[in-house]
Amino acid sequence: MADKMTPPFGIAGYWELKAPYVAKQGKIYSCHEIRSFSMLKLQGFDVYDLYYLPHDLKKEDEERDSKLYASIITLLADDGERIYVPDTYILKYPIIDGNGYNRFILSCDLGTLPANTQVEHIADKVKAEVFKVFGRQPNVAIHIAPLMKDKLPPTEREREEANRKAGIIDKRTTYGQLQNIAVNYANLQGYVKTLEKQLQDGNKILTDNAKLLETKVQERDKEIEELKRQIKGLQADNTDANNLTRSQAQRIRILEEKIRENGLTVPE
Repeated sequence: MADKMTPPFGIAGYWELKAPYVAKQGKIYSCHEIRSFSMLKLQGFDVYDLYYLPHDLKKEDEERDSKLYASIITLLADDGERIYVPDTYILKYPIIDGNGYNRFILSCDLGTLPANTQVEHIADKVKAEVFKVFGRQPNVAIHIAPLMKDKLPPTEREREEANRKAGIIDKRTTYGQLQNIAVNYANLQGYVKTLEKQLQDGNKILTDNAKLLETKVQERDKEIEELKRQIKGLQADNTDANNLTRSQAQRIRILEEKIRENGLTVPE
């Protein structure tokens, strides 16, 4: 007498069936449906014509299994292949134990952050950490759920954001470095503005000094021109004086000669 091996619903893996039913070796099938003979008959299906006759089995085989309250198991493969097999023709189905496999999804809710917050940089860090722990490169997806209404007033939100930033411990992360860069940039901007103010003040002082120096130079130039004019005047006066002196000396010589011609003595 055949024995039933009714598998748990949904179980997936490798199957071994009794001829004439065949499950391909190395192919994974899952238990998609479990339908008893009685249920199929109530629904109007002919169990023998549908599931036994196509495999050249006898009517007696179907009647024997019916007495065992057998069920038709639908095995479904990923590519859509279906196998309809009585559970009396199942020799082995996948075993479920504590060493099975499950799909794990690790999620992280960051809470409420400013809308312009950049989080893409953390994906690579998460991948690296997961790979170091589990030896598998995960797919990291970023999802944003819009905040329809902020329950915190603006002042409280600003305080909460300041506390969040102050709580960042690992400054070595890209995000922490970006935060430091932003703070340093703001400080540098203030410092640059201070230097620009000092430069403007210095330029103004230089400009004022240059104008004052230019004024003094112009005044000196005027004084020099006046001195040149006076020197020219003096030079002209000196020339006239020299000419007059030479003229007087010539007249004196003429008078002295006339005195000597008259036998007179020229006074010393």
